[in-house]
Amino acid sequence: MASDLPGGQSLNHAWLRALRPLLWWFLVVLVILGVFWHWHAMEKTQLNYTVVLAGRVLLTDDEASLDGQPAASGQRLSLGKHKLTITHPKAATFSTNFFGWYGGRNLGEIHLQRTMGSLNVTATPAVPTLTITGPEFSLTLHDTTGTNLLVPTDNYQVRVESGRWSDAKACLVTASAVVSCNFSPRLGALALTCNQPDATYQLRDDNENKVATGNLPATLIGLPVGNYLVVAIHHGSVLTNSGPVVADTTNSLSLEFQLGAVALETIPTEATVTDENGQRLGQTPVTLAGLLPGKRVFTLQKNGYQAIELALDIAANHTNSVSTNLVSGVYLSAMKLARQHLAATNYDAALVAVKPVLAADPTDADALALQREARGQQAMQTARLAGARNDYVAGIKALETALQALPDNEEAKALLADFKKRAPEQTARENAGRLNRPQTEFDTWMSADSDSGLFESHELKTAKPCKEVQDAIRKALAGGQPPFKITHDDSPKPELFDFEAEQELMTYMNTSAGKRRCVIVIGQTKDDETKILFKVFEYKTEAVNKFSIGNLIGTPVAVNYVPIHASKTTMTDALNTRLAEGVQSINSRIQQALGQP
Repeated sequence: MASDLPGGQSLNHAWLRALRPLLWWFLVVLVILGVFWHWHAMEKTQLNYTVVLAGRVLLTDDEASLDGQPAASGQRLSLGKHKLTITHPKAATFSTNFFGWYGGRNLGEIHLQRTMGSLNVTATPAVPTLTITGPEFSLTLHDTTGTNLLVPTDNYQVRVESGRWSDAKACLVTASAVVSCNFSPRLGALALTCNQPDATYQLRDDNENKVATGNLPATLIGLPVGNYLVVAIHHGSVLTNSGPVVADTTNSLSLEFQLGAVALETIPTEATVTDENGQRLGQTPVTLAGLLPGKRVFTLQKNGYQAIELALDIAANHTNSVSTNLVSGVYLSAMKLARQHLAATNYDAALVAVKPVLAADPTDADALALQREARGQQAMQTARLAGARNDYVAGIKALETALQALPDNEEAKALLADFKKRAPEQTARENAGRLNRPQTEFDTWMSADSDSGLFESHELKTAKPCKEVQDAIRKALAGGQPPFKITHDDSPKPELFDFEAEQELMTYMNTSAGKRRCVIVIGQTKDDETKILFKVFEYKTEAVNKFSIGNLIGTPVAVNYVPIHASKTTMTDALNTRLAEGVQSINSRIQQALGQP
């Protein structure tokens, strides 16, 4: 039996008053846990489905709506009743109702029904080839007057070909109507005659398209009505005529050449003859027959001689005879110019000037001697410039070239002996700079990084070329799992590459747990050696607001990155393990890129 307390209160009532705050706190905790569980469960409540049309999974072109709003597979889903509608321009609309609950709803594959339409194609008269082409259907018919098909709704290209006539039409087939595509060409024939039996022709339509070619005379059938141009050619002479083609009629077109001729002779012979259009007509002595009457200009050219232009009046049924001497002015002017450039030490210009002389006569002794002198002096000039900049290796190559052209040149011999003595010192100096270049670049970069002293440097070597190593390591970092983001990529000097990469580490709640950064310098130290220097920086996160709800549950939103080092944070076994894992991760990817075990 409960004892009475002063004031008339029982002992049980006093206990209830004492426990009431605890009960309220317990209820609040239950509510908070329930809200957190609901929020976490709703993160995983998604709508999933796959749209299939004609056996193919659709990734685009379909439009989905959920309860009247745009939707997509994989989106979050609220609890309750929903309606999903999917439309596609080539399929019937799909609609379904479902109930959404925790964990989401997977509707699986949704197969859309392909819409079909009627396509009616006719050809009058029958055509040899009829082709129907669409994205999902194609058909070729031969010797046909047409067809009537049930095809998937879409855009189609219908093409007919009949001899020298063809046509194409675009047809849009829909589900609501029969689409007709009709071809009924109007055709005629053209008879071509010419007074020169060995003439050839080209037939062109109004759009300058070539319709037919061949020998005259000729009769062409199956031509669409319209105007045509005939280009007749006889021994280089061109004659044109035009006329219409009327349907169901053989039309006639005549071409009459009124021609003359010219006989050309030169001293010396074998001069090339070209016309005003640059067309080569032959070599002298030559008779040019079948020329149209009128003024003509012919050019006579022979290597080493001045070109001559002849303006002649060509008369029908008459032959003009012309004989002329060629003047060898090219040779004299070219040799004079080459010697002037040689005296002015302009060796490049001298070689250019003597080139046409040797093209005319490759055995000309004076031109060959001038060419050797210019090449030898040009190489000597290059060697002196190389010596002035202490590049004795390049100078030796230039002097060897000079002595090939001028084997008795004493200055070249003396310089070659001197450069060979100095070259080893140059080579040693360049090799020393090459050997230290990667380390110098790495040290310079690390000196500008305030965190570099907290982490260890690492070094690897390989016999592979520097550029190949750089490409392989970049791919290994960017393509690995998880991937690194390349934040800096540069080649500050030849045979030297450096870049920086970062990797964000995530918690199970998809918030940042820290980041890993690496700096890599790759340099060619020897012809058969490439050095890789790298350092791995590890950072953990600390919440900016340590009293936020996100920090209390281990998922802060705003964080600071703190280097994992005894001077910056309290080291634990987990942090020491992470430091080792970071170095091992970068080292493994580099070793994999190098093809090393």
